[in-house]
Amino acid sequence: MTFSASPAACALSRPVSGKPVEALSSKQASLLVRQNRRLEERLAALTDHVALLTETGTRLDRAATQLARRSFRPLDEARLIAAGFDPATAAALVKQRNQSGLKELYLRNQAMREGWLGTEKCKDPRPELQQKPDAL
Repeated sequence: MTFSASPAACALSRPVSGKPVEALSSKQASLLVRQNRRLEERLAALTDHVALLTETGTRLDRAATQLARRSFRPLDEARLIAAGFDPATAAALVKQRNQSGLKELYLRNQAMREGWLGTEKCKDPRPELQQKPDAL
């Protein structure tokens, strides 16, 4: 496997204005030093920014996971039947809850993969769903 230098690296290795790099004037050399310093500072700032975004994404993921764990309440047929529901209704409620949970997990996973977790696009739809009358 061979590696080729990037166009920027090739450009830096070429003579400036037709002169060999060693023959640069002190003004040109100081200009290149300043440009190099600015580029290094910009690279350091961008590296810090990427690290911050990665850390923020990790924190959002942890917070969403904790929220999901806190809001999870097992719903099983036996508890519903003990609460007075008939077995068919209890089974339908458990099935509906399970399907809803799977849809929520799928959407959360998609939001993480596509990078919109924690944005306005990723708002919690449960309040809207709770306002709609249920078919059961």
